[in-house]
Amino acid sequence: MYTNLPAFLLGLIIEKTSGARLDVLAHEAFFESLGMTSTAFAVGKKYSDISLYSCIAPSEVDERGEVRGLPHDESAYVFAKANYPVGHAGLFSTAGDMLLFAERLLHESESVVVRGAQAGLGWQVNDANFMGSFAREKTFGKTGFTGTSIAVDVARQTAFVILSNRTYPKRPADDSAIFRFRRDIADIIETNLE
Repeated sequence: MYTNLPAFLLGLIIEKTSGARLDVLAHEAFFESLGMTSTAFAVGKKYSDISLYSCIAPSEVDERGEVRGLPHDESAYVFAKANYPVGHAGLFSTAGDMLLFAERLLHESESVVVRGAQAGLGWQVNDANFMGSFAREKTFGKTGFTGTSIAVDVARQTAFVILSNRTYPKRPADDSAIFRFRRDIADIIETNLE
């Protein structure tokens, strides 16, 4: 059963221990230092006044209308409308920015972030469901409900990002197609590594 509670709680713990909001911490620790100019949390309003909005695909058409520029996840959507970022959904980015982030993870293999990820702190580890044969003992990654995913293998210095949208205009009945798609992409990458 899917739950976003661990990522939500991890975000709260990070905020409590640091004394700063999650969006501010992420901007200072990653976005600014990596030049991730097209990455931001959706908080308070849609991004109609910044260039990132043009990069954001709508995620679904539902009772809220066309969901675009605010988190697809219903609980994160409520928090974003209240101007509060959360750890489980609502981060918008581009493939280029996500690859900058993945590259940093690959080059800081001994950092607390990577060690925590390899231990499953906020990340999935060695999950063949979406990593396919790319998965190894300390390969870590994360999936998003709308179809996104990232996988990082520090030992082989390889990472990949998938930005897709399986929920537009309406979400499918189950996750089988997106997991098959993710595994196929991972297997193609794995085949080309050998």
